Order: sequence, then C-alpha cells, then structure tokens
Amino acid sequence: MAPMRNSLLRGNQSRFSWSIILLLVPLVLSSQAISCDWSGEWAITWGLWQGKLHNSQMILTQTGNRVIGTYDWYGGQIDGEVVGDKLIGQWTQTDNNGRFEFTLESDCESFEGVWGYDNSIGDGYWNGNR
Repeated sequence: MAPMRNSLLRGNQSRFSWSIILLLVPLVLSSQAISCDWSGEWAITWGLWQGKLHNSQMILTQTGNRVIGTYDWYGGQIDGEVVGDKLIGQWTQTDNNGRFEFTLESDCESFEGVWGYDNSIGDGYWNGNR
C-alpha cells in the first residue's frame, strides 16, 4: 500500500504546483503593465476649441502610484492615481474642474483618455504622446 500512497502524494503535489504557477502568472503579467512611468512631457489633444483641434503641453511627475501635473490651459493641474495601465484622477483649472481617465499604450509613449466636468466622465477625449 505504501507505493500507492506515495503516488497519490506526488499527484497532489503536482496539482498544487500547477495551481501556484497559474495563480502567479497573472500577477507577473499585470506587474509588467504598470512598469511604465507617467513622468515626462506630453503633447496633448483634448478636442475642438473654436473649430480647431486643441493642442497643448502637459508635464507629469509620478511618485509611487500618485501622478501630479500641469498643463497650459487656464492653469490646468491634474492629480491622479495609477491603477494598472490607467491613470485616474481629477483635473482643475481656474474656470472649471472634473475627472479624467487615461489608458497608457503598451509602448509607454502614448495614452488615450476621456474627461468630464465635475463628477462625470465622457464629455470628451484627452489623448497624449511623448
């Protein structure tokens, strides 16, 4: 009976090992998605202004999961948190405020996003490139 018992233990150990591996793979892959740093200068576009595409500059600084920054439109400032490949937070200007959500591309060189007034989201797009 002893050989059969050892064989069952080996089978359980093998299943346990595969279970651990399958649990760890998503963690490794998700850590790669957040390895990009948002810090730097970005050329941004967020819609039409007086019939023309509005282009501007934004400078971001990332410390841990927090990102703060400025952009040159009515004293624009952002304050957000990195969650995976997203930057989610608040924007403020001298004339308004609201929320934004940016999604970083895998090359870490561009993002696509949306913004909204006050607590809404989706009033317009907000994209950027390094």
